[in-house]
Amino acid sequence: MNQPDWGFYEGPSPEWAILHSTDSQGTEVHRQYHRDGVKAHLLWHEQHRPDQGIAAYGVAHRLSHQERNILHRQFHTAPMNPER
Repeated sequence: MNQPDWGFYEGPSPEWAILHSTDSQGTEVHRQYHRDGVKAHLLWHEQHRPDQGIAAYGVAHRLSHQERNILHRQFHTAPMNPER
């Protein structure tokens, strides 16, 4: 099945699913990463509330998700960092 080119998928990406489920960084660190991501997403929506309803809002929202997805992959693929 062809997936869209704009960053959203209908299901898990096979190359990504295995990496995500077998990460050795520790469950608590990973859970905190996701909690922080949810907070950042809610904050993004709060900050962009005045822009809802204009075309640029949808583009900006997609870009924020794409950036978050890239950072998430980097979280799992970067060498272990004790500062995390």
